Amino acid sequence: MNTIYNLTLSMFDGGAGAGAGAAGAAATGTASPAGEGAAPDAAAPKTGKEEAKIVYGKAPDEPAPVQAAEPMEAQAEPEAVDPDAEFDQLIAGKHKDQFSKKIEAIINKRFKDYKALENKVTKLTPSMKLLAERYKVDPENDDALATAIQNDDSFYEDAAIQSGMTVEAYKEVQRAKRYNEQYEAAEAQRLKKEHMEAAIQKQVEDAKQLKQTYPKFDLKTELANPAFMQLVHPDNPYALDVATAYKVVHHDDMQKETIQYTAQRAQKETADDIRARGQRPAENGLGGQAAAVIRKADPNTWTRQDRDEVEKRIMRGETIR
Repeated sequence: MNTIYNLTLSMFDGGAGAGAGAAGAAATGTASPAGEGAAPDAAAPKTGKEEAKIVYGKAPDEPAPVQAAEPMEAQAEPEAVDPDAEFDQLIAGKHKDQFSKKIEAIINKRFKDYKALENKVTKLTPSMKLLAERYKVDPENDDALATAIQNDDSFYEDAAIQSGMTVEAYKEVQRAKRYNEQYEAAEAQRLKKEHMEAAIQKQVEDAKQLKQTYPKFDLKTELANPAFMQLVHPDNPYALDVATAYKVVHHDDMQKETIQYTAQRAQKETADDIRARGQRPAENGLGGQAAAVIRKADPNTWTRQDRDEVEKRIMRGETIR
């Protein structure tokens, strides 16, 4: 008899005494329709109604019982990342060549602008020296030369005559005109600066709110991305807000994360559902309904009484999966 018992237990995962002494193990079975391997359990409790049938082993095509998942340990908060240090690491390593090309392009552009200005000054230098000699001022003194030219009535005589004005009156008109032009230019620059500061302030506030939804978001890091910078730049007449620009730039990454999250959630809900069904106690039928069937699929949860009953059923020729 012991030999048969040992051979029987060897068909299941787990050891011969894995579930020894586990009181109330019947509560861990799952209810299923009466079928193969079903027989009354001599030890089943009597409630005055038709006794429940106990089935041992897995049902056909039924997956192995799902073990209760251990509670996940709280993950430690990721360490704060220094954007400056991370940037230095990138430009010194992975993106070293790209960064060098970008800096070289910036330097070349500035040098080109400087060279154009230098050429312009070189061409104007002889004319400036002639004017300095006429007004007897130092050619290196730009302010003195400008004052001498503005006070030269010969520059205004023809225009004053055509305008029907005296030279002095015409000069005053021209001074007022230049002043207004300078004032309008300065005012336009001031308004542009205010607009820029207001836009940046709003972006900073929007970034704080966006970080609550996307903890990985970092405004400074995103502004280093030319695509993002172009989308939110205040000079762009079609500039987007920070949240929209972030979603546009990282659309593909967000889509992948959404698909992955949905799959993980579906997998967790499926596992939770299986676990819940595995732990739900069987309910007796109401009125004249047939008695419930309790399936004990996991040998690790069997009591000594269960193992004795399994041995008897095998001796009777019953197949237990």
